[in-house]
Amino acid sequence: MFLVLLAGCAARPYPPPNAEAFIHAVQAPAFNSAAGTYPKALVHITATEGVNHVLAVRVATTPQQRRQGLAGTPVLPDDTGLLIVYPEREHRGGVTIDGVSMVLDIAFIDADGEIVSIFTGNPCLNRACTNYDPERPYHAVLQLPANWFFRNYVAKGDTVTWEYVQR
Repeated sequence: MFLVLLAGCAARPYPPPNAEAFIHAVQAPAFNSAAGTYPKALVHITATEGVNHVLAVRVATTPQQRRQGLAGTPVLPDDTGLLIVYPEREHRGGVTIDGVSMVLDIAFIDADGEIVSIFTGNPCLNRACTNYDPERPYHAVLQLPANWFFRNYVAKGDTVTWEYVQR
């Protein structure tokens, strides 16, 4: 009987559903006044170190949302962030964090879900902002609180997937 129960547990989808993360994502904080209208998603990160993470994020999908980004956001709670998704699978060029008053981690994700580059973005409250460019095509950008990737053993080559929980 015990073996049957174990076999039943092994049949669960990977990653396993995380009710707490799902609830957190549905209630994902609006970072600024515009972010309240952004879709919400769960981001799954699989690190080569064998560690898996589930984050609640807002998603910027429209040109206006991508331009606004995290501008005007006073603080970004840990394990939350902004996922910027481009319509083309091979977007080129960099991003700036104009109007952001905090240090951010910025990961560029290709169309296969692989992290191709990670930068630490410094605050930018003027018009001379640094352009963070991975110098290769990408499909999405994940912006999280400073040093999140380092603290959680996530690096270039790790994989990222996401699922919308509310549009």
